[in-house]
Amino acid sequence: MIRLRYFGLLYILSLFLLPQVDAQIHNLDPILNPGQFKIHHIGPEEGMCGPFLRSAFQDKYGYMWIGTDYGLDMYDGYTFKNITYRESDSLSSQILNVMHLLEDPDRGLWICSANNGLYYYDRTRDEMTVRKPLPEYPDSNANWVTGIYLDSGGLYWVFTGGGLYHFDRKADTFVYTGIPYTNLWSNIINIEDFSLLELEDGTVW
Repeated sequence: MIRLRYFGLLYILSLFLLPQVDAQIHNLDPILNPGQFKIHHIGPEEGMCGPFLRSAFQDKYGYMWIGTDYGLDMYDGYTFKNITYRESDSLSSQILNVMHLLEDPDRGLWICSANNGLYYYDRTRDEMTVRKPLPEYPDSNANWVTGIYLDSGGLYWVFTGGGLYHFDRKADTFVYTGIPYTNLWSNIINIEDFSLLELEDGTVW
């Protein structure tokens, strides 16, 4: 008897709650109720370093990182901060053609440049470093990095114009997988969730 009363009470509550839930869903749907949402266009006039956006990423702290053809910006919702790479001669240079961004478990940020390699931003030191699969050949297509993926085993997969590389962070070395570059990668690189390439058993496609 108690069980019947319990289920009866749940049924009565559902009759009152479901319309409220439906109403909330309707309010949060930008198509059904566009008046609840405001779209603001931001660009170089507001401080962004370039008009052509290549990639965008929100980190664990809520900051937006925006990659363009002309540089990398960090956006806090109010202002842009242009992130540059400081050369050994103390001169700063822009990180061009930022194709993909990845935050690692240490909260550092990997930045893929189709112009000049794989950059890493260390938050604790506020320091930027750059790595290239083939530093001895600066003009090699392998140094055009377009994407990076960290698998469940801790291995980085680096997509370049010269093929697919493994990056061992502890050894700080790149190893060519033997898989050459293909134009089909352009469809993969646009997928922000690179985990779609890894199966539950750890197999990476």
